Amino acid sequence: MARDPGSTWRPLPEAGPPDGHAKTQMIYHSTGSLAPASAIGNYFAQENVAVESTFIVGWGPHDPTLQIMDSTDRADANGSANQRAISVEVVGDGIGPYNEWQIAECVRLGRWARREHAIPPRVIPSEPAGGFGWHVMFGAPGPWTSVRGKICPGPRRIQQLQDTVFPAVFAGTPAPEEDDLTPQQAAQLDFVFKRIAGRDVQRWIKGGPELGGFVVLDQWEDGAWPARSADVGDVIGILRTVQSGDQRVLAEISSAFHQEADRDAANMASLTTQLAAIGNGDPAILAKALREALGPELAAEVAARLDPTTS
Repeated sequence: MARDPGSTWRPLPEAGPPDGHAKTQMIYHSTGSLAPASAIGNYFAQENVAVESTFIVGWGPHDPTLQIMDSTDRADANGSANQRAISVEVVGDGIGPYNEWQIAECVRLGRWARREHAIPPRVIPSEPAGGFGWHVMFGAPGPWTSVRGKICPGPRRIQQLQDTVFPAVFAGTPAPEEDDLTPQQAAQLDFVFKRIAGRDVQRWIKGGPELGGFVVLDQWEDGAWPARSADVGDVIGILRTVQSGDQRVLAEISSAFHQEADRDAANMASLTTQLAAIGNGDPAILAKALREALGPELAAEVAARLDPTTS
């Protein structure tokens, strides 16, 4: 069984016991639609739809990445490569580019595939060879699609894959993710996610020019929470969209932690460290915000566990 811990597991009806296929390729697609990941997942789940994917990358933390098939399963989206390829659908019409959050998710999934499946860090050099690529890289029609003139994932996104996503995926040896949380930390994280994803925060998110990728929050019914618990990827996704540690987001995170009933310093510090490490963020900025939220009576305890340069 191979599941990405940073994605929401929402299996298709046909996703039974894992097939156990060896995977040597990761192929990126566009959904051809502006609909959110959840809607695309519903489409794939229809009984009369024969195509599938392994992952669906949404628009942002409010529309998170779904894993709908085990990554060792055959996912019918890649023609002759179906059995050996992991398929990544990214929501979008094939005309516009990836937003920053989608780029980060494409990189994260690629690095996970390198760790989990040992997919070689290179652009696929020939149709059967291992590596990373995109749907129409060998033509349309071609071995991976029978549709003449297909543009998946689209010229602008192909350029982003070549210029930004693949170099980041190929760089170095991906470190294992440290995402095991205690039940208490998981509860705290869920509280934080729901606070910073709430309707009161949406108002300024939609108004911030540096956060233009969040305009699709208008499609989120009444600002309701996703029907699931948050994970580290949710919070990190939000943090990644914020340029230079935007103080408004940090203030919301601080406020959320401050209002949490159980403010155990050790657990707070441990969670802070994990968030900063997993997200490749700035631990000093995040640590300072959380330290302020804990109040002076706990500052000394937290300071012993966090970067002292944030004092």
